[in-house]
Amino acid sequence: MCRLIRLRNSHPAFGGEFGCAGGGTTYVAKWVLGAERIELVANVAAGAARLSWTEDGALRSVDDLRDLPG
Repeated sequence: MCRLIRLRNSHPAFGGEFGCAGGGTTYVAKWVLGAERIELVANVAAGAARLSWTEDGALRSVDDLRDLPG
C-alpha cells in the first residue's frame, strides 16, 4: 500500500486529466498529463489488475500491485 501511495503522490500524470470506463467485469481508470500517463485495468470477476505508467520516458507495468517499485 505504501508503494501505491508514493506513486500517487509523486507521478505527474495524477495532475492531469482523468477518465474512466467499464463494462461487464472490466474497469479502466486513466490519468494523462502530456506524455505522462497511468492506467489501471481491473477485472473485478477475476480479482486481477494491471497498472501501467510512464517512467523516464518508458512504459512500465505490473500485474500484481505488490510488485510496484519501492
